[in-house]
Amino acid sequence: MMTHDCVEVEFIFARGSGQEINQGAEWKVFNESMNNVAAQQGYTARIQDLPYRAISVAKFRTLLGAYVSAGKYYEFGASVRDGVNTLKTYYVNVMKRCPETRWVLAGYSQGAMVVGEAVKSFAADKVIYVGLLGDPQLSLPEGRGIWPDACRGKNLSEYRVYVPNCLTDDGSLGERNPYQYGELRGKYGLWCANADYVCGSSKNPLRNGGHFTYADVGVA
Repeated sequence: MMTHDCVEVEFIFARGSGQEINQGAEWKVFNESMNNVAAQQGYTARIQDLPYRAISVAKFRTLLGAYVSAGKYYEFGASVRDGVNTLKTYYVNVMKRCPETRWVLAGYSQGAMVVGEAVKSFAADKVIYVGLLGDPQLSLPEGRGIWPDACRGKNLSEYRVYVPNCLTDDGSLGERNPYQYGELRGKYGLWCANADYVCGSSKNPLRNGGHFTYADVGVA
């Protein structure tokens, strides 16, 4: 990623596993939506799909490595770290030249892990919003138990935007804890569609069709 002229808002999207840059359906919806937001608000803006590896998990070895290491090591973990480092480096470079720039960040699937970790290095007052879609490290305490609070409409996490399944509690790769980081609290939004094994609304790996519906659900 290269820095260019300063803009008021940088919109960054981190794509999911195996997706080609600027090609994913989720990215296309994000790009269109954020273009509309910038135009409506009168922002000068730059909207980008983060150029990182976004390694595919189609190979069993890569998938197994992600699962046994909770996404931290092996090929999958290296891909996530690549995304985190790419985003953090870009942020630092932009802020050196453009200290007034603010940020909207969104990530889908593996990209949600990238954004969820990288945003910890951002100044909270420069972050407008963090959107996480199909996050493998989702954390919803209200979904735990036999008859959880979420099923009674109680103690819902403030970042819960679209999670229809009240039994959803953690993602397929565990949970990021704390899910909201420090002074960024209150700036997160979380989407986890029904039948999405990756973010934990399904506990059956063969029932994962919901993971591919976020372009229809909407990402803004």
